Amino acid sequence: MVKVLVLVEGQTEERFVNDVLSLHFNSSEYEIIPKRVTTKQVLIGADFKGGYISYAKFKRQVLNLLNDTSATAVTTMIDYYKLPSDFPEIQTLNEIDCMKRVEVIETSLSNDINNPKFIPYLQLHEFEAVLFSNPSVISAYFSLKKKLTSEINKISSQFSSPEHINLDNPPSKRLQSLLPDYDKVVSGTAISLEIGLERIRQECPHFNEWIEKLESLK
Repeated sequence: MVKVLVLVEGQTEERFVNDVLSLHFNSSEYEIIPKRVTTKQVLIGADFKGGYISYAKFKRQVLNLLNDTSATAVTTMIDYYKLPSDFPEIQTLNEIDCMKRVEVIETSLSNDINNPKFIPYLQLHEFEAVLFSNPSVISAYFSLKKKLTSEINKISSQFSSPEHINLDNPPSKRLQSLLPDYDKVVSGTAISLEIGLERIRQECPHFNEWIEKLESLK
């Protein structure tokens, strides 16, 4: 059994791993387990889960997961958007293509964690990018009129891939400006499930590279 622990940013990513990603992997061969980041630990009651954390906290939580000797691999699903400034290399990469930028950061994370079981993955630029893999599904989910459908298609056509929808006006902000009823967890999970992992892989090359790495685990 291949056991993969996925350190995720929030509830949306957690649902995506449980409802979409896990469907792709044969349950008799793979166990994919999301673990939400802990943003604050408390003495009484449940710890605060989900959100942005410093690199020091991120690294500590990755190392804790790597201590699980039953895990084949530990990976991440963290948004590049609003990534804290203390993450390795993030301050020096503004001038290069976003795809290359995120690959450099992931390499730096891998070098710093220095564990062969660790597979760093940053989502470009955030989870909502994958929803633009098939804009027609967004339109159908919200039963949109022609004008709004056209606006969503226009956003998608401006970029070479959904993952290039940028930091200046990231995917979630674009959706929320057009669709006030958009809910990251409920709408995001339902739309991504309807789109399907194969279409997302076709349209999002960096995401696809991550899935290929997970598929290669033995």
